[in-house]
Amino acid sequence: MLRHVIQRAQASGEFREDMDAQLVIDMVYAPIYYRLLVRHEKLDKRFGDALVDCVMASVRQASPDPSRRASPRRSSSPHRG
Repeated sequence: MLRHVIQRAQASGEFREDMDAQLVIDMVYAPIYYRLLVRHEKLDKRFGDALVDCVMASVRQASPDPSRRASPRRSSSPHRG
């Protein structure tokens, strides 16, 4: 699932094309599992926020190319209004 999200972000120009999706997944999950395993520091919101900021800083495009924007997603469920 996360791989699909990363690939969509690459296709839309939000994430760099040259990055390895599996490496990004490892960048997200490895620090979490390490803290769970070693228990040397808290696994809290502050850590989660810092982790997300760090990972996002490494995968974002410097400036997204607007010509590569993906079309908006449409809901698969019928809209009743």
